[in-house]
Amino acid sequence: QDAQRAAKPVVILKTGRSDLGQQMAASHTGALAGSHEVFLAVAQRYGAAVVDDLDDLWQVAQMFAKLRESGKLLPRGDRFVSTGAASCAVSGGHIGLLADLAAHGGIRFPQLSEATQQRLREGLGKDGEILNPVDMSGGSVSDHGTWARTLAPLLDDDAIAVGLPILTAAKNYDTVIADLQTLAAAHDKPLI
Repeated sequence: QDAQRAAKPVVILKTGRSDLGQQMAASHTGALAGSHEVFLAVAQRYGAAVVDDLDDLWQVAQMFAKLRESGKLLPRGDRFVSTGAASCAVSGGHIGLLADLAAHGGIRFPQLSEATQQRLREGLGKDGEILNPVDMSGGSVSDHGTWARTLAPLLDDDAIAVGLPILTAAKNYDTVIADLQTLAAAHDKPLI
């Protein structure tokens, strides 16, 4: 609660998620590790991020530090609860993977407004409904400008609090990264 009041994010890497892990924790400290599900519920209630390994601990802590430094660290409150994330990728497989991971992590991808969908149809040269996360596959793979043309309308949508582009393996993303940096500087919403 002190961290919440100070608007400081808390990132936790906890052992004892499995039965064996709980036994190992108890044998080392002499204490019970407790139910992992209960721990996760308490962490979620108080806004702490629980990570799975040391790499995640480092990366999530770095992400929070950069967001805080940029003034884009989202407070836990009405804005985040009532809104969600938007993502885009050139790979349908990556979109599916993100959807699975997001569902596990409690991240919501709200339906996009008709105005946002229309802007995306024009930018992507597609017809029909545009879902969130946005599958940019097709001719956009070779057009690196598509990333900014896709993310700009997403960040302008009132239902979106954060943008999560998925960059897949490529020889060079210099143009995309430059566009994303420009876009991030022009918006008050985080682009991760």
